[in-house]
Amino acid sequence: MHRLLTLLIAVLAASPAISVTDRSCGADLTRLWLDVVFVIDNSKNMNMYRVYDTISSLFNPLVQIGTGYDDPRSTRVGFITYNYNATDVADFYKLQSFDDLNSQIQRLSTTPLSRVEDTYLDTGLQAAIRMVNATGGLRDNYKKIVVLFTSKYEWV
Repeated sequence: MHRLLTLLIAVLAASPAISVTDRSCGADLTRLWLDVVFVIDNSKNMNMYRVYDTISSLFNPLVQIGTGYDDPRSTRVGFITYNYNATDVADFYKLQSFDDLNSQIQRLSTTPLSRVEDTYLDTGLQAAIRMVNATGGLRDNYKKIVVLFTSKYEWV
C-alpha cells in the first residue's frame, strides 16, 4: 500500500501542470450567445425621440436573429411595452430574422402612446422576467439582457 501511494505521488509530481484559462470572448458581433428584452414605457409622458433608432442601431443585417441557424450563436429579441400594465409585444420566438426585427421596430415606432400617464416600472420588469423564465431551461448558457426605456418610475 505504501509503495502504491509513493508511486501515485511520483506520477502526480511528474505530470505537467494543468493550466485553466477562461474562454476568450467572441469577437464576432454577428453571432452572440444572447437574449435581449427591450422594455419600453409607452405612457403618455414618455418621450420616444430616437428610442427606436437607438434599438435599430444595435443590430445589422449580418446578426443572426432568432433560432434555427446551423451555428447556434444567435441573438433572440423580445419587446415589452408598459404603462400601468405590461404587454408582451414580441416574445423570443416571434422574431426569427433581421427583417422580422426591423418590421417589429417599425410597427412599434408608429404605434401611438397610451392615453394614461401612469407608468409602473416594476410591471415592465416583471414582464421581462416572465419572458426570460418562459424559455424553460432552454439556452441557459446564453446571456440575458434587459434594456429599459422609461420616462419615470413609480412602484406599485
